[in-house]
Amino acid sequence: MPGAGRAGRSGRLGQDPHAPALRASWEGTHGWGSVVGLAPLAAAAEVLGASLGVETENTAKWLVEHDAEAERRRRLARARSILPGTVTRGSVREVAAHIQRLTQEVERWRFRAGQLVIIDEASLAGTASLDRIVACAGEAGAKVLLVGDWAQLSAIDAGGAFGLLVRDRGTGAPELGTARRFSHAWEREAAALLRVGDPDCLRFYEHHGRVREGDHDDMVDGAYATWRVDELAGKRSLLIAGDGDTVRALNERARAELVVAGRVVPDGSRLRDGLFAGVGDRVVTRRNDRRLTVGPRWVKNGDTWIVTARHNDGALTVKRPRGGPSVTLPATYVRGHVELGYATTAFRAQGATVDTAHAIVTGPGLTREVLYVMLTRAREANTAYVCTDRPVEPLHGFSEAPTTGRGVLTSVMERRSRSLRTRDERAGTRRGKLHPHPRRRVRHHRPTRSSRALDCTPHPRGPRPRPSRRCHGIGRPRCPRSGAAPRRSTRHRTRRRPPVHYQAGGHRR
Repeated sequence: MPGAGRAGRSGRLGQDPHAPALRASWEGTHGWGSVVGLAPLAAAAEVLGASLGVETENTAKWLVEHDAEAERRRRLARARSILPGTVTRGSVREVAAHIQRLTQEVERWRFRAGQLVIIDEASLAGTASLDRIVACAGEAGAKVLLVGDWAQLSAIDAGGAFGLLVRDRGTGAPELGTARRFSHAWEREAAALLRVGDPDCLRFYEHHGRVREGDHDDMVDGAYATWRVDELAGKRSLLIAGDGDTVRALNERARAELVVAGRVVPDGSRLRDGLFAGVGDRVVTRRNDRRLTVGPRWVKNGDTWIVTARHNDGALTVKRPRGGPSVTLPATYVRGHVELGYATTAFRAQGATVDTAHAIVTGPGLTREVLYVMLTRAREANTAYVCTDRPVEPLHGFSEAPTTGRGVLTSVMERRSRSLRTRDERAGTRRGKLHPHPRRRVRHHRPTRSSRALDCTPHPRGPRPRPSRRCHGIGRPRCPRSGAAPRRSTRHRTRRRPPVHYQAGGHRR
């Protein structure tokens, strides 16, 4: 039967050292192959598969292949019907191998009783996809284990189902006590307070010099300079911004300085965002392509690469930062789905783990979930560069008090994503906007053609009145709700023209 799973603070079971023990325990009771791994992102599915030691897939791929089960069964039945009439021995072996492949495909993309279906990064799963997978597991008699962090960013499409399940179960949902990513104990406590929106977490970051404030240009310069120092020191550092324009400017600046330093070749291929990448650049792929294989794996959305060669047609040969086999990305793929990887947004940084992270907090448009992701990506140091020259939304009147970094961060923590807000919070907001009384909602209808024709006012608490069509022999039509008789309208009445007389010969008189 389906069931909700853990709401861990790391958000990923693939990073949990106890994942192999979970698989061994379940397979010891239900047999080998009874653990299935899924994740909304292909990169997260790959990490989960490496941790569990099983073959994993992303949720979109699984649903597409599951929908093709009916077609595979028809092909399987057709192959089985052909097998008895096969004459030669070679044809028999070929048809038998074809039947075996189809049978394996059918079994691979369906659940069976006793299986444990683990969905990692469940907060990023769309509600519709999650509902379909849970329904398939329920029909087969399998159990669904959702693993993720409800406090992180939700799906781009309709989401929030994981957070809803966690809130519905309350204290019954298992949860990790502390985050193991951080090197400092105080940062673990501060991240736990930030996760629930407690402003008391700011005193930890301020005390250890992790909050810097100033104008937007100064903060961008400061974040970039510190990131540059970390990169030269051999650390894996990440620049995180809240908008795409800042990310593009940071990527362009980073490449220009690397070219001047002689670490990157000036000539490069045009990328998706209009920038260029050459030999030595760090790039990120933004689309899954199973045709581009890299050893046993393939190119995925969110993978980071180092350019090793550039071709005349614009194609790039890349390899992973830690080494391994290379792959050549076609020119069309480079122009449409490759970007520089020096800076990124919070949505694309979710799931990443680096040594240091530098987050540029602009204030407007950011939510608590975005800030939580920004300040929890690094092991050693997570620093916030707060821009105080931009107005904090929403504006509550005018004030001459200067904007401070603490004020901007507090405002961001008070603003939550709509998909993660509780139903009571959303209902309270709607009640405050519609009617001063919390339990009385009055519908205000605009006058329609029907109401104008009947010359009666629409009822404020019901549907718009429609004119009665039964007007033959029973008088004028009345409003079916109020019973009011319409008044005669002269709005569309035209004046009767006087008759025109003509003389003989057709001339007007």
